[in-house]
Amino acid sequence: MKIEFVRRFIFWSLIGVYSILTYWMLWPYTPIVIQEPIKILNPGKVVKQGGFLIYELGMDKRMALPAVISKQLVNDFVITYSPIIGNLDIGKCVKRFKVPISLAADTGEYRFKWEGSYKVNPIRWVTVTVWSEPFEVIP
Repeated sequence: MKIEFVRRFIFWSLIGVYSILTYWMLWPYTPIVIQEPIKILNPGKVVKQGGFLIYELGMDKRMALPAVISKQLVNDFVITYSPIIGNLDIGKCVKRFKVPISLAADTGEYRFKWEGSYKVNPIRWVTVTVWSEPFEVIP
């Protein structure tokens, strides 16, 4: 009788753990929704080397989680900025940001890539990626 109880307990415990892990892996988490493309606010969508790229993010944050935010400038080469930790309140907002453009950046057309990675549960990260409108870097 006691052995049968232990077997059932182990069986239902394994079913429970399997159910939780399946839920964590398959649930379609949406930590944030960002309007795409990212709006470039520089006049004429032109940025000088050594200047600042000014952009605007329209966001709808849906989960109270911090993000590891990484940013890149992309043309033939990729310029990667150091990641930061960001956390906004839940809700809709529009924010303006600026990113320095290196003097070493080649001239030409670029796109800005923004990625936010969110740890939504103990075993899963969800990454949200958005791209900007094209813009020009000039000397």
